[in-house]
Amino acid sequence: MITKYKRRSFYVLPLLLTLILSLAGLDSVHAQSQGAESPQPFTASYWVKKALGSNQHQRQVELEKTFLQNDELQLAQIGNILSFSISGSIELNSQQSLVRVVLIDNDLHEYLIYEAYPLIERDSSFSMSDQCRETCLLDGVGVHSLRIELIDASIHIDRYAVIDTSAAAKHDVGDIREQMFDTQQKQMVKRIQNHISKLRLRWTAGSTSVSRMSFAEKKRLFGSDTVPNLQGLEYYQGGIFETKPPTEPTSVENDSDTSLIESFDWRNRHGANDPDSPYYDGDPTGSGWITAVTQQGCADCW
Repeated sequence: MITKYKRRSFYVLPLLLTLILSLAGLDSVHAQSQGAESPQPFTASYWVKKALGSNQHQRQVELEKTFLQNDELQLAQIGNILSFSISGSIELNSQQSLVRVVLIDNDLHEYLIYEAYPLIERDSSFSMSDQCRETCLLDGVGVHSLRIELIDASIHIDRYAVIDTSAAAKHDVGDIREQMFDTQQKQMVKRIQNHISKLRLRWTAGSTSVSRMSFAEKKRLFGSDTVPNLQGLEYYQGGIFETKPPTEPTSVENDSDTSLIESFDWRNRHGANDPDSPYYDGDPTGSGWITAVTQQGCADCW
């Protein structure tokens, strides 16, 4: 019986090994194909290919212009376009730095093309290529100008790329635009959370009702000429939001380098949750000065 078992094992084991290797090979091929098709969340050519097909060619326009302060660049004779992206280089000079490029169409609607600040970038000096946010896939808008917004930073735009409305969509652009937006959100949350962990900051990033707003919607929310330098605050989901330079990481074990007090609870301020206090609010649940959370979307509160 032992001899027969050994003989059977002699034939069965190579077959099992062959099957395992075959499956591993298939997984490897699948992983490679998945890697080759991995989303490029801020790259125009990737989303153009998905929506318009692989035979669409972007028209490249050389610009070679450096911006050191806020500016607006008129763009004439471009016509109506389906996509707009930029390539160039960035310098972020401090933890408060911001680079933002906004597309303004002929109806004065605004679309975010590009945004950079320290919490989403690994380096203070870097290059970027074919970058877009809300302008990867457009609805045939006419281009009026680019607005450059800078805080302690600079940008050199090598060129911009456009696709005009002669291109025909191969798929539902709305569905692809929604997929693009979700992919960009996930990538932004990942970038910010990685930096939060690296700097040992004390808050958590995630997709929020504000982060999912368009640039134009954020402007209306803040009721200003542009969106403030939020430094990632629109992705705040919990914890203590405090920006710290990389040279001074916040330590969980040692909070001596922070200006924040250890704790604060507005519910018990002046004894508002204490029945014996003249400031008692009458709420047996102990809410104190705190009211229920409401959506203050009028941009009139402070």
